[in-house]
Amino acid sequence: MTKKKEKFVVEKSVFDDHIRASGLRRTGQRDFILETFLSTEEHLTADDLHWLIQKKDPSIGHTTVYRTLKLLTEAGLAREVRFGDNKTYYEHHYNHEHHDHMICTECGKVIEFFSPDIEALQDEMADKFGFSATHHSLRMWGLCSDCKAVGANSQSAAPGAQQQGGPGGGGRGGITRLIAGITLTEAQQAKVTEIQAKYAPQLTAAREAAAGDRAAMFKGMQAINDKMYPEIRAVLTPEQQTIFDKNIEERKARMQQMQQGGGAGR
Repeated sequence: MTKKKEKFVVEKSVFDDHIRASGLRRTGQRDFILETFLSTEEHLTADDLHWLIQKKDPSIGHTTVYRTLKLLTEAGLAREVRFGDNKTYYEHHYNHEHHDHMICTECGKVIEFFSPDIEALQDEMADKFGFSATHHSLRMWGLCSDCKAVGANSQSAAPGAQQQGGPGGGGRGGITRLIAGITLTEAQQAKVTEIQAKYAPQLTAAREAAAGDRAAMFKGMQAINDKMYPEIRAVLTPEQQTIFDKNIEERKARMQQMQQGGGAGR
C-alpha cells in the first residue's frame, strides 16, 4: 500500500529549523496552524486564521495562533501586509515571487501583480539618490473594474440620496466589510457584483418605506440581507465561507448595538 505523501514537507523543515534555533520545540498545534495557513491562498488576519483553526480544533487559542504567525513570518514562510483598514494580514512568502497589490476600496478585492517596468524604475530612482533599497511594498487603492461599472450607475442617483453602504449593511460598503480578508477571483467578484445589483433596489425601497423609523429600517433591510447573504456565500470556497460567516456574526453584533443606540458601527 502506497504511503500518503506528507504535505508541506519543505516548509515544515524550514519552520522546524527556525523554532529550534529560537530555542523552541515543534508541536502538533504549531504544525496544524502552519498547514492551515499554507492550505489557503487568502490574505488572513490572525483573527481569520484563528477562526479557521477553531472549526477543526477548538483547543487552540488565539494567542497560540498569533505567536505562530509571528514565528512563520520570522522563518520567511509568511509575510505581513497591510491594506489600509488598520489590520495586519499575512500572505505566503516562501518560494513566492515578489509582487505588489491593488486594493479595491469598495469590494475589498485584492489583486496581486508584478511589473518589471515598476521594479526597474524603483531601482533607477534608488541609484539616482544613492539609496540602497533592501525591500519595498507597493500598494495601490482604487476601484476594480466591476465596482467601476456599478459606480457608474450609482452616480446617476439624485443629489443627497443615501448610498448603498448605509446602516443596513447590504450595499457595497457593507459587503466590503463582509468579504474583508477574502481574495475573490474575477469570476467570484463578477457574481458578487451581480447579486448586489439584484438586491440594491430592494434595500433602497426598504430604507424609503421606513420613513425615518430606525427600527423598521433595520428590520426591513435585515430581511433582505437574510436572502442576499446566502447567495453570496454560495459563490465562495469553504475557506472563504468560514471568514464570511465570522464577518457576518461581527456585523450582526454591530447592528444590534446600532439598534440600541450604541454607536454607528464601522
